[in-house]
Amino acid sequence: MTKSETKPIYFVPGMGTDKKIFERVRLPKQKYETHIIEWLQPEENEPLQHYVKRMAENIVHDNPILVGVSFGGVIVQEMKEILTPDKTIIVSSVKSRQEFPRYMRFGSVTKLYKLLTATGILSVSDLGKLGWNASAKKRLRKMQPYLNVRDQQYISWAIKNMVEWDREEEDPSVYHIHGTSDEIFPIKYIDKCRKIENGTHAMILNKTPSIIDEIVKIVES
Repeated sequence: MTKSETKPIYFVPGMGTDKKIFERVRLPKQKYETHIIEWLQPEENEPLQHYVKRMAENIVHDNPILVGVSFGGVIVQEMKEILTPDKTIIVSSVKSRQEFPRYMRFGSVTKLYKLLTATGILSVSDLGKLGWNASAKKRLRKMQPYLNVRDQQYISWAIKNMVEWDREEEDPSVYHIHGTSDEIFPIKYIDKCRKIENGTHAMILNKTPSIIDEIVKIVES
């Protein structure tokens, strides 16, 4: 298989993270051409769809494979609406509001998410305001070295657009890989996914081989 025949795969990281979270994701170069789409600085009050369109300008292949982690999963699902990807895969994410945990539904209604600043979300000190438990906060602390996107405007924008994502019905063609121990998006709320046993919300870092196996199975199916 020549380079021109490799399959292009575009990865979008989770909220507040960058390409570093994919440092252990290594796919065979003779079969796959991997790209990482970095977060852009959002414009003031920029609609999600407009932001997604700007991010999609980084995709230079027809029919790419899109892979998004956490909030990046929301982004690739919105990209799917304006592109023609061969496959769309989400990891540690949700396919619609129906999969939101209670704290996110509560935060969406009460707007309490506005209390979370860039400093708060990245220091984990304010997560209790949304009902996140000690286990979730402990896991997020372990991700601190990977939370490199600290701009206040970006974080505030991302939190708002995650909590207020308006998709009510899932797209059945989206592939979903999810950990059974995800503390941010608990598995009990997730419908139809490929389960990674004992995978937490940060499993892209410590369950990488299992995730790669699932991605390859999906891509080659």
